[in-house]
Amino acid sequence: MRSAFRGIGYYSKAISILFQYNLWTYFLVPSITSLILIFTVFKTRSKLVDPVQSFIGNLYPESWIGSNWIGGALDWLGGAVGEILVWGLLLLLMKHIVMIVASPFMSLLSERVEQIVTGKKSGGFQFQKFISDIIRGIRVALRLLVRELFWSFIVFLLSFFLPPITAILLFLIQAYYGGAGNFDFTLERYYGYRASVQFVKENRSAALGNGIPYIALLMTIFGFLVALPLATVAGTLQTLELIHGTNQKRID
Repeated sequence: MRSAFRGIGYYSKAISILFQYNLWTYFLVPSITSLILIFTVFKTRSKLVDPVQSFIGNLYPESWIGSNWIGGALDWLGGAVGEILVWGLLLLLMKHIVMIVASPFMSLLSERVEQIVTGKKSGGFQFQKFISDIIRGIRVALRLLVRELFWSFIVFLLSFFLPPITAILLFLIQAYYGGAGNFDFTLERYYGYRASVQFVKENRSAALGNGIPYIALLMTIFGFLVALPLATVAGTLQTLELIHGTNQKRID
């Protein structure tokens, strides 16, 4: 778990780099994409919540005793469950959708951070690489999404027996796969797809450490606007250390 705590600590270094080198332009694409997704959910929210609310609200027949009180309680519960499902699904999908859309730009941000830290010259913008980053971003995001859905479903089944720890487990699952995705913006310059997957498996704790602040930011009012670029910088610093060791330019 030491790597996980170190992963969280890289966020303070990431903020320092962002301010020191004025890298805020990299926030535009993920921030705009996130705003569009949030706006879309707000516009279509009732269409998604109402069916759930109606289904749960009508579970207790009106002809039965206490139908007014119980029906009202079920209606409220249905609305609450619908809202949780909608926003939970948004959180689950948003990070993958934003990752796919912003992957070429996050790759450029990661490359810029590596240039700052190591002095290694950047190759600059290349259209062929831009398309390659998009394709790899889709492949990585889909793989992570499928596995995240699988383990989330397993935890959902366990919730009937261990309800108190369900929320914690779901958060940790999202954090791990979120961190794994953020690591790939650096790993793509060093490893092929399968080797990158193996690298993350060998550094699960580090990926979890990167993902915990990332998911926490996605759950806040304004944090979702900065979550991906900030996690990308933190993940780049951590991944470079895992690959090369600690012989990097010090960033305070």
